[in-house]
Amino acid sequence: MDIPIDAIFLFVGILAIWSAFGIVCYLGSRSKLGRNAYAGIRLPSTMVNDSTWETAHKEAMWHVKMSGISIFPLAVVAVVAFNGSKVLIGILATLYAVCLTWIIVATVMATKAAKRALSSAIQN
Repeated sequence: MDIPIDAIFLFVGILAIWSAFGIVCYLGSRSKLGRNAYAGIRLPSTMVNDSTWETAHKEAMWHVKMSGISIFPLAVVAVVAFNGSKVLIGILATLYAVCLTWIIVATVMATKAAKRALSSAIQN
């Protein structure tokens, strides 16, 4: 197997970004990572209280799972099917962009969920 070094970096990059975001979302959704200034989805709507923080991270976690289901099988298939081909780098770069897009979508949806949780708490 002669996999180009840049393909390896792209694959490891996808794995690292997805894993880091996934771990933070998992911990935030399980109350193991409280509101803080360093890690998590730190936007005004998610930082209001512990409920909005947890709700946001639970919502983001769903998107993290879906991204993993959609990205990693494709990345593994690409590495096996296009081993040594320049097409492999293009496919992995595209999957890298898809991974970042999933993170953006997860953040947007988490923010919306936090705002819903806040408005329902205010109404009650």
